[in-house]
Amino acid sequence: MKVSEHFDLRELVHPDIFNKIGARALDFLNCNAILTLEDLRDNFGPITVNNDHLGGSYKDSGLRMPKGTVGAELSSHRFGTGFDLKFKDHKPEEVYFHILNNQGIYPYISRMENAERTVTWLHVEFCTNKHEGEIIIFNP
Repeated sequence: MKVSEHFDLRELVHPDIFNKIGARALDFLNCNAILTLEDLRDNFGPITVNNDHLGGSYKDSGLRMPKGTVGAELSSHRFGTGFDLKFKDHKPEEVYFHILNNQGIYPYISRMENAERTVTWLHVEFCTNKHEGEIIIFNP
């Protein structure tokens, strides 16, 4: 089920969630995340979040199971506001610094993991309203 030009809902939610509630899973995602993911896709090319529906190994990079075993108990992934992004044509650190240097064009990104520590993905978190102040950087 397409949720935007380049993203299918199955890419953004855990397969168990999608298999249980289907399109209703969209109600659990921050809509500003989808808009921002499209902007990042336009600027940096293909992005992988989850790819298990295509035979890949990623299934916990978007919305995670509420009581799943991956990540922190109160991770933003469990609330539909955190996503781990893997870029086909760019290193996560490159995108990370682009976002930090252009925060005004990404007003819904509120937090990111330090990409110097997560070298194979970029973790971004989204807020519902435009973020006031600088993006918060934290270490995994």
